Amino acid sequence: MRTLLLPVLLGGLLAGCRAARTDVLEVSGTIEATEIQLAARTTGEIVWFAVDEGDRVARGQPLVCQDTTQLVLQLRQAEADVAAARANLALLEAGARAEDLEQAEARRQQAETRLEQARRDAARLETLHAQGSATDRQLEDARLQLRLAEAEYRAAQAQLEKLRHLARPEELAVARARVAQAEARRDLLRRQLDDACLEAPTDGVVSRRVADPGELAAPGSVLLTLVRLDTVYVQLYIPEPLIGAIRYGQPVTVRVDTWPDRSFEGHVTYIAPEAEFTPRNVQTKEDRTRLVFRIKVTLPNPEGLLKPGMPADATLQPAA
Repeated sequence: MRTLLLPVLLGGLLAGCRAARTDVLEVSGTIEATEIQLAARTTGEIVWFAVDEGDRVARGQPLVCQDTTQLVLQLRQAEADVAAARANLALLEAGARAEDLEQAEARRQQAETRLEQARRDAARLETLHAQGSATDRQLEDARLQLRLAEAEYRAAQAQLEKLRHLARPEELAVARARVAQAEARRDLLRRQLDDACLEAPTDGVVSRRVADPGELAAPGSVLLTLVRLDTVYVQLYIPEPLIGAIRYGQPVTVRVDTWPDRSFEGHVTYIAPEAEFTPRNVQTKEDRTRLVFRIKVTLPNPEGLLKPGMPADATLQPAA
């Protein structure tokens, strides 16, 4: 059987690539795992941590919580604002109460009575002034009282009509907008209150915890890191002449030094769309100028035997 020699020497993720036979390709890499950084989503003092480094966590498990005292108070105020805005809108939509209409009608009648009296007084002063029995000042005062009575009557009549015809459309629109604004603020505070406590987004292991209770955390500051060990992967670099024989879903056998008597089965889940030069952490300048394609091999790891950082040797059979 013809032997194909591949003069590629890779360090770090790629320790070597060789084909002992034309139908078997051996590539070296390093076990890696998905890391998830959990950052604070609101500002507040950290009040407790439920986990420490090395702890296994389940999806949905509470991990860390920040102080929520101020948020709770703000939420109560926001809920009160929503209730007040809704009550105001309900009053406008329901229209005036019967007693409001009665009071407005009474004010209109009083204004009408004063207007009639002012008209009689003004007419009498006009006659007296024409006869020379009233001064100019008296006539002008009577006319002024008439104008004031007319204005008072118009205002009372307008108020009565407003109550009879309910609220104007623009007033209802403003009231509805205030309700929506109050509800939006309330919902925002509810979200911030939920964000104050972080839960595990997936099963995993706490690999790093970079904060402690009592510290003030700002939005975006990383509090801890989870690593998923139920599924791990190996990134391999395949020489350009052989990439055509690699397919998605292609089975791959992986072995690690820690477990020399065991093999782990995975499959190709990613093939880089473009070539790159061999990573610079190889030993020779000649090897660094070779073109390679990065592929990703995903491995089920239900027992958690494969750990990030373990050197791994992958064996795969190039597709025809």
